[in-house]
Formats: sequence, C-alpha cells, structure tokens
Amino acid sequence: MEKLIGIVDEANPRGAEDQLDIKKHANALSKFIKKCPTPLTIGVQGEWGSGKTSILNSIYHDLNEEGIYKQIWINSWENSLLSTPEEALLKIINEIIDEMIDSDPNNAKSKKIKETATTIFKGALRVGTSLLNDKVNAITEELLHTKGNSIKQLRDSLSSLSQEVMDRPTNPYKKIIVYVDDLDRIEPKEAVKILELLKNIFSINGCVFVLAIDYQVVVKGLEHKFGKRTEENEWEFRAFFDKIIQLPFMMPMGQYNIGKYVSSLLNQIDFNQNNGILESDIETIISYTIGGNPRAIKRLVNSLSLITIFLEDNVETEKIMKNQSKKTLLFSLVCLQIAYPNIYELLNFYPNFLTWDQNLAFSITKLKEEENIEKFNRDFENIKETDYFDEEWEQALFRICFIAPRYYKKVSEISKLFNFIKDNILKDSKEDLEMIISELISETSVTSVTSTDDNTSNVGKRKKISYAKPVKEYFQDIFNSLNNDDIFTRGELETMVKNKIKNDSGIEINPGTLMAQTRLHTINDKIRVNYGVNLENMDSVNLFYFVDESKTGKKDLMKKYLLDNPPKGSIIYYRDKKTKVDCEIIIK
Repeated sequence: MEKLIGIVDEANPRGAEDQLDIKKHANALSKFIKKCPTPLTIGVQGEWGSGKTSILNSIYHDLNEEGIYKQIWINSWENSLLSTPEEALLKIINEIIDEMIDSDPNNAKSKKIKETATTIFKGALRVGTSLLNDKVNAITEELLHTKGNSIKQLRDSLSSLSQEVMDRPTNPYKKIIVYVDDLDRIEPKEAVKILELLKNIFSINGCVFVLAIDYQVVVKGLEHKFGKRTEENEWEFRAFFDKIIQLPFMMPMGQYNIGKYVSSLLNQIDFNQNNGILESDIETIISYTIGGNPRAIKRLVNSLSLITIFLEDNVETEKIMKNQSKKTLLFSLVCLQIAYPNIYELLNFYPNFLTWDQNLAFSITKLKEEENIEKFNRDFENIKETDYFDEEWEQALFRICFIAPRYYKKVSEISKLFNFIKDNILKDSKEDLEMIISELISETSVTSVTSTDDNTSNVGKRKKISYAKPVKEYFQDIFNSLNNDDIFTRGELETMVKNKIKNDSGIEINPGTLMAQTRLHTINDKIRVNYGVNLENMDSVNLFYFVDESKTGKKDLMKKYLLDNPPKGSIIYYRDKKTKVDCEIIIK
C-alpha cells in the first residue's frame, strides 16, 4: 500500500469498508426502517465528529441496493451557507418537497402541491423579513398557524402524494426515506425550528425521517424557551425531543474497534513501521484521552503524519521511530495535546510530572479550588483513597483540574494516562524521565494549538531564564547561612531561596524549577528529580535531609546535611551513571 500523507476528514463513503466495526448497527437500523410503521422519525445522536454521517451513508447504501425506497438526502449545513436563517429554513423544506414531487409523473398534481407550498413560504418569508428579531420563530409561527390551516392542506397533499407513490403499480417505491444531516453544524436555535417544522409538515404516511442530531444541540436550542437545563426542567427538554423523535439511536462509540481502526490509519501513514505500537496500548491511550470520536482520531493521525516527516529529516530524531517505547510515548503526548491542551502545556514546562506538588498547583490555581472549600475538601478526601490519587503529584493534578470543569470531569483519565506512561510505556526505559519527555514533547510542538500572541519561536520550548548565578549556588548560599542545628520546613527553605533569587536577580523563580531543585538537593526525597544524582556529584548536591518523623512527630521538617556528621539511618537515593539503575545507600 502506498504511504499516505495525512487523512481526509470525511465521512465513510457509501459502500466503503467498515473500519470501526459498526456495520451491525447500520444493518439493524436498515432492517428497522424497512419494517417500521410510518410516519416515524429516527434521531441518530452523537457528539460532533462521532460518525453520524458515516452510519447514515451505510444505511443509505443498504436501502439503495434494493431499489424500492425513495431516498432524499438533505445537508442542512450546505443550505445554511450564504443564507439568512429564515432562507435556510425554507430552502430545506422546499428541497424535500421538490424531491418528493419528482417521484410523481402526474405533473398537474405536482404543480398544485408546489404552488400551495410556495404560497405559504412566501407569506412566511415576508413575515420573517419584516421583523428585526426572532425571524425564525416568526416563520415557524406563521407556518404553523396560518389562516385556513394551509399547513394542514399542504400536509394532506403531501400525504396523498406519498400514498399514491407507494400504491402506483408502475412505481417501485415502498417508502420515502429522508435523511437530514449536519443539523449540529448550524445554530442550535435554528436546528430546533427545523425539527419542529419537519415534524409538523412531514408527519405523513410512508415517510421515515432519519435525523443526525445530538440531544445536547436540542437542549441548547431550547434554552431561550425553557432556560438553562436543570433537574427541575429537564422533563421539558426531554418532552420536546420525544415529541419529535420516536426512535432515538446513540452512536455506539464505546463499541468502536478503536485499536484496529487507529492501527490501520497509522499503517497507512507508515507511523507503525519498525516496532509498531501495540494495538492494546493504542486502545488504552485513546480511551484515556480523545476517546472514540473519529474526527479527533483523524486529527491525531494527521498530526502524527506531519511529525513523522520532521523526524525522517533528522538522523538523531529518526531513532525515535525505531524505539517502541519512545514511539508509544510520542503517540501518548499527541493524544494528550489534542484532548487536554492545558495539561500538555503544563507538561511542556514541567516534564517530570513525578515532581509536581501542591506548590506547583497553587502557582497555577491561585487557590481558586478552595472558593468552594466544602466541595473541594469532600472530593479531595474521597479521591485520595483511590489508586490514582494517592501520590503527591497526582493530588497536584487533581487541584489543577478541579478549577476547570471540562478537565475535572476527566481528571481520573488524565491520571491514568500518566500512570500508564510511568508504569507501562517507560517501565523498562533507562533514560531520565524528564529528559525523555522533554525530548519527545519538543517534537510534538509543531502541531500544538497555542496563542499567536506568544513569540512563535518559543512554541514548544520552555523559557530559558537567566538568574544572577546558577540556582544550585543559591541553595548553597542558604545552606551556608543556616546554623547546623536549625530545623525548617521545605516551604520555608523554598521561600528563602525564592527571596534571595528575587533580591539578586529581580526575577521570580518558576515554581516548578524551585520545587525540582529543592528535591534535587534533598538526600532522602525518593523522587529526587527522578534521581538526577550520581556518585560523582553527590557531595555537591546533598545539602538537606528530612528529619525522621518518628523523632519529631511532624512531617516535612528539614535540617542541613553535614558531611562530617551525616544523619545515621537516612537513605541517599541516586542513579548509577553507567547502568542507569536506581540505587540507595543507608548512612551508617
């Protein structure tokens, strides 16, 4: 197969291979349409990009092969282009009527129906253009409440036409199937008006409507009428939806064969050559990030296609494509970039997520999470009991996500992704966590969506800040200024360093940098900036240690680490420079 450069974001064409394993759902809907009584409306629900058009295409193809169904396809988005809302509304209805009339060779009857429809619509259009506000609503009222009940006359004429089409021996059509696609691409309020008119005009024998629209669009379109949805008024929104839709069908995104689908797309762009990503890993990573939305998956594949081209042009970075762990991590980072851009940016600045703590979280949230302190404390205490929030970095992530509703809903999935990176993808890696993430995240920056107000040369790069001297020398200065028996908290130590840098340089040290440097210089902090210490540099970085809690009864208390009088029983963590193996020494 020839290598593709990117994937076109289009629905699966009629009759094309089913890569998501949803053909059985399309077949079931086709069988239902063949046998169901009429009039009837089916609502195919799903978020934008979930594959609604693809399943409509599949149904259309199935029914078209039998040749006994008159099928009408309406794209509401196309009808709305370069049109006012009221014009789009009338164009959609006219198009359906035109298609129905084309099924009848009786020109006299067709002409009469069209004249009736034109008269009504012209009157409605006059009403709409004479008003400054709520034009679509005015048209709906005009169409549904015209004198002489002309809508009823039109519906009776169309019903008579539909029945005659099905009864005529020379006509092959047994039902009229109308597909209305892309309703969720137009203004929700307009979409609701279209639904209401379709229900009132085309509720006729022989007709089945298949509407691609999500319930959430209906909710937004009705807010002007019922207000924001609450538990108290939910029934009003549901009652309207149920009045229009007799059979709701939810796109089965949870049943998509995502591993198979994404693997096939990655193979097409040659991303999975040389140590390809395991299909099970793909499915896991996708489930924690972008989910089964086909549109998001195509964006992912296009991003990876571009990144692959960049990697191919560099001898050093090309090695990434030959390393399964790095390739899987690269895949994860692009998924993170698409699903949770703010967390991706956080990782860009602080790549060693194991060092994230509450100080970093506070620098980002400004304690907004505590504005609703009762809810935060309740949720925080509950989630700390789970496996994915029992470590400090996970709890910092929780704080950061708490203030953003969309991220808070997905905070468990985000934590699971980072744990999957740590425990699965990089479990056998000998490289420093910060180093490997920094390397790969820099390669993904070309597809990141960032504000153009920023200097574009800095996209994907952490800011280089120059203080009056290296940060480690400030820690040494604080070490020298303290008495040997002084006891202080980590927060107090960081404040001393922070203030000294600000006084010397006039610059606020980045909270993440300060946090990482504190851990680097603390011998018995197991994270130890991912063990950025080896035997050769131990004496220069070992400045502080945590006092044994059993001796003080308090956590987080620190003292100076004295080479001539080291604390017996304390552990020094480091990483062997040659073997990359994590090591520890107990001070005797």
